[in-house]
Amino acid sequence: MASVTMIANNAEQPRGGFISPKRMKKEHYSDGVVLKAENISPNTVGMAVDYLARVAMGTEPEKAFAISLRGADLSGHGAEAKDLVDGIKGLDDESIRNACRLVGFDQVVRAGIMDPGMYGFSVPDDATCQNIRTMVERTVKFFEIHGPVLIDGVTFIGGYTDTVTSGDGDYVTEDTIWDLKVSKSEPTSKYTLQLAMYFLMGKRSVWPELQELKKIGIFNPRLNASYSFDMGTLETSTVSQIEKIIGY
Repeated sequence: MASVTMIANNAEQPRGGFISPKRMKKEHYSDGVVLKAENISPNTVGMAVDYLARVAMGTEPEKAFAISLRGADLSGHGAEAKDLVDGIKGLDDESIRNACRLVGFDQVVRAGIMDPGMYGFSVPDDATCQNIRTMVERTVKFFEIHGPVLIDGVTFIGGYTDTVTSGDGDYVTEDTIWDLKVSKSEPTSKYTLQLAMYFLMGKRSVWPELQELKKIGIFNPRLNASYSFDMGTLETSTVSQIEKIIGY
């Protein structure tokens, strides 16, 4: 049993990757804001930005933080998590700190760590809260231009295999499945493989919206840049190789 991310991170790829990031179309956006140093992990920041952006675009907090709430229930912290999600009212510092604490429970579901509290929960300082707020605002603005978002937190029911048993995408628009990354670096071939797997699994899923997909994309609100690739230009032989990795 393995997730899309686990498979993509460990798959052997040809030099440059099945889909070289250099083949992606890059667009940069400018708002004049310079992000400051942060005091918590990029992984926590990334999940907080993703889930808070979903809330800002109209998703109910309970749905946006569903994985966090499930992890909290599994680890016996359901009541605490409910208080935290009830305390998410917008993009004020308290809401952002509640979100950062809440996403700590994701690792129960994603990594099987049943007592996340033993590792400590992340409390962002003022500068980190401001960075998260800026990145959420950038994400909302991006999808105002490139949306609307049809599905967030998409799963691939019908597209999983004995090899790939889990994995969920971030955002689906009319013709593109998007992943949100907050890395300080440009996309890697692991990212493009992960998205290609989502794309191909989506074509086999039960969701009609995913049958219309044509592109894969990454939006990075830290770099304030997007990267997209038309899957129709991918060589048939490469598609077959990625399908074999998935288990088709």
